[in-house]
Amino acid sequence: APEWFKEGLPKDACLDGELWAGRGMFRRCLSIVRNSASGDLWEFVTYLVFDAPPKQNSALTYEERLEVIKLHVKPVDKAPRDGSGHQMVTGKGT
Repeated sequence: APEWFKEGLPKDACLDGELWAGRGMFRRCLSIVRNSASGDLWEFVTYLVFDAPPKQNSALTYEERLEVIKLHVKPVDKAPRDGSGHQMVTGKGT
């Protein structure tokens, strides 16, 4: 991923998620991610955060890890929330 995409991501927390370019756009997302010359096409990619696994063995519950996500991730209105609890973030942190 380009540096500008990663600049909003936390350096002191692990995040688990997936890169997403929209419903039915898996092939487009894969093409953007695999092509080192994609450049500005990364603007169509969003990082969906599912979890914040601890760096070390921890007894944090999933709900407590969601609080960690809220500390590090700014939700964006780029796509509708489906009630799954997944947080969406762009690498820019906007």
